[in-house]
Amino acid sequence: MHTVLHSEHVKLNAHIVDFHGWNMPLWYESIMKEHEAVRNNAGMFDVSHMGRILFKGKDSEVFLDCVLSTNVKKLQVWDAKYCFILNENGGIKDDCILYKFPDKYLLVVNASNREKVLEHFQIHIKKFNLEMKDVSKSLALVAVQGPDAEKIVPKLTESPIQTLKYYKFLQGKFMKFDALIARTGYTGENGYELFINSKDIQTCWAELIKQVQPCGLGARDSLRLEAGMPLYGNELGEDSNPLELGLHFAVSLDKESFIGLKALKSRQIGQRLTGFAAVNQKIPRGGNDICTKAGKVIGKATSGTYSPTFERGLGIAIIENGFPIHESIYFKQKEELIEAKQVELPFYSKTRKTPIKREL
Repeated sequence: MHTVLHSEHVKLNAHIVDFHGWNMPLWYESIMKEHEAVRNNAGMFDVSHMGRILFKGKDSEVFLDCVLSTNVKKLQVWDAKYCFILNENGGIKDDCILYKFPDKYLLVVNASNREKVLEHFQIHIKKFNLEMKDVSKSLALVAVQGPDAEKIVPKLTESPIQTLKYYKFLQGKFMKFDALIARTGYTGENGYELFINSKDIQTCWAELIKQVQPCGLGARDSLRLEAGMPLYGNELGEDSNPLELGLHFAVSLDKESFIGLKALKSRQIGQRLTGFAAVNQKIPRGGNDICTKAGKVIGKATSGTYSPTFERGLGIAIIENGFPIHESIYFKQKEELIEAKQVELPFYSKTRKTPIKREL
């Protein structure tokens, strides 16, 4: 499958790869250059492969409160909220972002899980009075991230987005086109995500590309890892417990009920999520065993890569909950145990009230 911007990626000689059935740019010039563009200037990502589902009708709020982990009833109009779709066992079917309009809701889900999520919703929607519509094809999605995004995007926007707070959004005009402009992202940088009609997005992309570095999935992954943001299929999955992963902020345990709540409350916290940084120049990879100094396996690396920002290998791992936070862990590669320092997540973030860049 192709996004509506596929021809633009081909024109730019992007290195195209298969990503869950989508032909997506992995990089254009280099992952390193694109990563550094987002950290220092601005980068732009085509994320139109993500699923976008619209909900309208009398029971939209009640239905979403049933199938999502967050308390939908507490959201204010123009709020965006990160949350989960859980299975009956409290595992994660998908992580998603919900946008609340005055008269509807928009849910953005992972590309790999869109069909699974729609099937799950169809099972539970029958007793509710609402309309659910998949608008993934008609509504394109582009993310502009980095310090210069806050200068570039407002100049092309006929809306007061400079004062838009993190995880807020508005309806306005980008260039001359109707747009949903959200203060969200997946990089640890401030920036915007632009939802624009698919028939208009190529014009917007062509204008942005004059000022912004195009970026592929490679930089998106290294940026999100530095920002300590989980990735479905790595940190998250059907067997994952969001409370073990430290993602309490996305789960409203005080809700009366939602799918998976009962199981979630009864599950034991046997593991925890940790960031880690290699003490030498070795690079951890997802799937590496995590061990004690004596070689006992205590967990698994879920993500790992070279960090351009910190100039060393960084990773995320799920390990035994009882292992001391202050002790070194070791990731295993070809029978070699490589020492790493445990690091509180995120490694890096400018979206917090106090920007973070850990001392490693």
